[in-house]
Amino acid sequence: MNVAFVGAPVYANIHLLNQCLRKHDIEFSHIIFTKWTKGDVKSPASDLRITAFSLLQEFLPWAVKIINKLSPKSGKLLWNFKQLSKEYEIPILNDVNLNDPEFHQTIKDEKIDLLIISVTEQILGKEIINLPEYGCLNIHPSILPDFRGADPIFQMMLQNQSYLGTTLHKMSEKVDKGPIIHQKKRSTSKQLSYFGRDVKGMALASEALKEYLGNINNFPQIEQKEKIQFRYRSSPTKTELKNFKKMGFNYINWKEFPQLFVYN
Repeated sequence: MNVAFVGAPVYANIHLLNQCLRKHDIEFSHIIFTKWTKGDVKSPASDLRITAFSLLQEFLPWAVKIINKLSPKSGKLLWNFKQLSKEYEIPILNDVNLNDPEFHQTIKDEKIDLLIISVTEQILGKEIINLPEYGCLNIHPSILPDFRGADPIFQMMLQNQSYLGTTLHKMSEKVDKGPIIHQKKRSTSKQLSYFGRDVKGMALASEALKEYLGNINNFPQIEQKEKIQFRYRSSPTKTELKNFKKMGFNYINWKEFPQLFVYN
């Protein structure tokens, strides 16, 4: 079966691919990068908190690159997309519009059976959702139906949730509402930074993906319940960012880095 990984070229997907390929030996036929507009937070740049949050998304890959430079050559912690592509002989497609008929033809030509979607701004249309034989599977970093939306990890921290969650669900035309395939949940320290939760959450997602792909026909599709405790939220607001800091949370803690990026 040909399984393609699809997502934006952001730090979360760097880590997820390292986990999937290097730790769990998951096989991908293609790595497909979607077009991405810089910055996860669509708010006035004049607000320093929001600007800092947005810039953090851009800076983190460089921070990891610096750490790799300082570590022994034989013990590099994190491989970039180019290294992964070369080592595992996986072709990369760049700047893809998932709803473009030309890309749909690529799926047919390359005989791609399943698309694994992770961290992309694009909303998939009906045609692409139904095109691969096994459909499109989204990785969402919460236990759905709670915390639907753009930044579940941030919202979970605001609600003082001390766990990591990941949901694999079939994609539908309604965002984050497709049938659930598999979920995993793990407790975590409330002191863990936003970045630390993001990285560990992706490690949890790679475990869920390994389990699903190893037994793909034995995971029933479960429709999502509409009894929701924490409803959909979009990107963080100015007030939410202010409250985040007031509650004592950190976006990043450099002391966490050594144990976050270990692949064996």
